[in-house]
Amino acid sequence: MMKLDSNDAPKTAAMPAASTDPAKPGTTITLRGARASDLHAINNLIASAIATWQLADRVKRISLPLYRYHDDDLRDMQLVVAHSGDDEFLGVAALERAYATDIFDGLETSVLHGIYVAPLRHRNGVGSRLLEAIENMARAQGTEALLVKARPEAISFFNARGFEKLTPGDRNRDYPYQFYKILSNFDPA
Repeated sequence: MMKLDSNDAPKTAAMPAASTDPAKPGTTITLRGARASDLHAINNLIASAIATWQLADRVKRISLPLYRYHDDDLRDMQLVVAHSGDDEFLGVAALERAYATDIFDGLETSVLHGIYVAPLRHRNGVGSRLLEAIENMARAQGTEALLVKARPEAISFFNARGFEKLTPGDRNRDYPYQFYKILSNFDPA
């Protein structure tokens, strides 16, 4: 598996700050691989993103530890961070190779563990930039399909970017908001 080193992290052109953030005109957005020293800021960003979810506060509090990243996650996953020129963390996305049974048998699959964007940066292109970087990384390592278990609030985001709903095999057991995107010329039919 190709590991993303901070030195060879995917680079994208700088993006001007959103017009909804007049306090920071000229801010740029840069994507790079996450470092162990980023984990505290990443986890704080994830906590602020989860705070916006349509869930009871108790559920958010109980589930938050499951969404935090740790040093060993940097060995098993590829994390990409979006940050501004002044190192404000704007978003993070994580990619991991999947077991063949997670989507289509025989198709190299990776799981997008999530895209978390700072609440004040929603709808400003940060999530799209992160998803584009994740898709490019996945293709570069031979991934043919990308799987994501999305929050209900993110369904339109993934639909607009070519993801299709995966019908749960067992409606009583399987997560209902699973989506996939074929990254190769594979025909799942």
